[in-house]
Amino acid sequence: MWIELTQKLNSVGLGHKTVDKWQKSWSDYKQNLKKKAAEIDRSRKLTGGGPGSEKMLSEFDLKVLGILGESFYKGVGVEEIGVSNILSIANLLFEQYIINTSEHFRAEKS
Repeated sequence: MWIELTQKLNSVGLGHKTVDKWQKSWSDYKQNLKKKAAEIDRSRKLTGGGPGSEKMLSEFDLKVLGILGESFYKGVGVEEIGVSNILSIANLLFEQYIINTSEHFRAEKS
């Protein structure tokens, strides 16, 4: 599965990495996302549910969290995602790349 994912990611211009490098990128991204989402969640609790932390999650981060679930960063019944949903994430990356590319080309034509 990682070979297929690596080929797909390398083909859409997100860089050319080996399987090991993409696995490391995924691991680093998840670690950073978990930290940021948990910090935002803790900050909201301190303010009684209102705005707290100045940190913001991107639209892409929110989509990934939708796939991983709240337990990913809240620590309740934590279950590691492993590789089962990685293709969903890869498809998300691919869709985002297509959107960004088409917007870029439209801007160039204007």
